[in-house]
Amino acid sequence: MIDQQKYHVYIVDAAYLNTTSWETRTCLLVIPGGRSLPYYQALGHVGNQRIRAYVENGGNYLGICAGAYYGAARTLFAMGTENEVDVTGPLNFYSGMAQGPTYPLPFDYDSDSGVGPAKLAVEGIDQAVTVYFNGGCYFKDTTNSIQHSVLARYIDLENQLPAIVMCNVGKGKAILSGVHFEVSPQSRLFHKNRQHTLAQQIIRTDHLRQQLFAKLLAVFNILTFF
Repeated sequence: MIDQQKYHVYIVDAAYLNTTSWETRTCLLVIPGGRSLPYYQALGHVGNQRIRAYVENGGNYLGICAGAYYGAARTLFAMGTENEVDVTGPLNFYSGMAQGPTYPLPFDYDSDSGVGPAKLAVEGIDQAVTVYFNGGCYFKDTTNSIQHSVLARYIDLENQLPAIVMCNVGKGKAILSGVHFEVSPQSRLFHKNRQHTLAQQIIRTDHLRQQLFAKLLAVFNILTFF
């Protein structure tokens, strides 16, 4: 069956989200990785209120890494280091805590020291999926309920901590991911940082990574060619 749905993908900034009527023509809002604190500063009260209202009224939010921290009620990051962050999240899609980095790697914004593989157990996929990780979170105080459900867990860590959660928010949905499931083995990140070994690990289960990606988009009723 050929998917007839077509989507236009736009890169936008805080000014766009604060001043235009983007809500009426948006199927999915993606807040990506990087640093979460600039999101707080740039979006401000108005932008965050609009994002929250958009999802409550039937919209979709996908937060990856920094975007996942941003979508939680509270962020704890790199506690006891110069990168320490302890803030309350304005969106509060996930009512628990996003805490990281999940893996005990020496995270540094200016290097690839915090980069590594994350092995996931994914609901509906019967093998472990290896994906790209760089300073992401796990979700604390998680319980499967009407509001929250766990879609993937860190299978290589004790207690298999939650790595990806889905949150029901009013009429809409939010997915928060502590890992970069969107990064393919062909990404320039591997060439830039010379992470050839990591790329090879991801290649081995890349068909499963694509399945994971498609499953997450399907939560938002977005079909793919994966």
